[in-house]
Amino acid sequence: MTDAALFWHPRRLLLTLLEDADCTLACAQTLALARAFEAEVTGILVEETSIHELAALTVCTHVGAVTGRFQQLDATRLAAQAERRAALLRQQVEALEAELGRRVAFRVLQGGAVDSLREAKPHDLIFYTGSFSRLEDPEQVAALLEAARQSSGLLLQPPRQQWQEGPVIALYRTAEVAERLLPVLQRLSGAAEIEQHLVGDTSEALTLGSLLATQRHARLLVVELDDRQADEKWYRALRQGMRRLNCPLLLINPHQQ
Repeated sequence: MTDAALFWHPRRLLLTLLEDADCTLACAQTLALARAFEAEVTGILVEETSIHELAALTVCTHVGAVTGRFQQLDATRLAAQAERRAALLRQQVEALEAELGRRVAFRVLQGGAVDSLREAKPHDLIFYTGSFSRLEDPEQVAALLEAARQSSGLLLQPPRQQWQEGPVIALYRTAEVAERLLPVLQRLSGAAEIEQHLVGDTSEALTLGSLLATQRHARLLVVELDDRQADEKWYRALRQGMRRLNCPLLLINPHQQ
């Protein structure tokens, strides 16, 4: 299949790795996506300055995600962890380069959780790896949706969740988009089954799709991004849908191509 045959074809994967991302899993899935689309890869490791600034305050603590215990933030320990993480990720990027047979651009960005999104171009697919708990923040959800609308789309990955062997489930507004995007889904699905559904309201499709994907142990949920929907409906649907979803969500912007 030639590139010209694809209705939707991101030219670059913009991999944004946050403090709470599973970098090993993200790199493995980036490899699969880059091969499927023959796309370039740019990786950005975000060191969130707000966390390090809080650690400098002696009164600040955090709750361990596993232990549930309160621990004081230690600026020195955080800095050492950041250095180790960056070094490990550089090794993983080198391995990714070897697998792809081409260069993978990589750099560390010090800033906020959504600062890396500003680097997205119209033909980029943004791979956002932050914890789903971040989607409870309306500002982060707004930034993600705005970036998706200015690019080819957005991939959201549940933490520590391998791609499953179930079907690819896709929800679109029109039969034309469903027909034209079928070759794209075939690249993403491998030998997995593909289920396509038509919906009138794509924000509601997030809720319906998350239910279907959970029931069917889906490999991937694909939803067409619709600029006509009110932002508040999308914010609410995205937050609610991601609370139950156990597979990656790909928001496709087919009209940016």
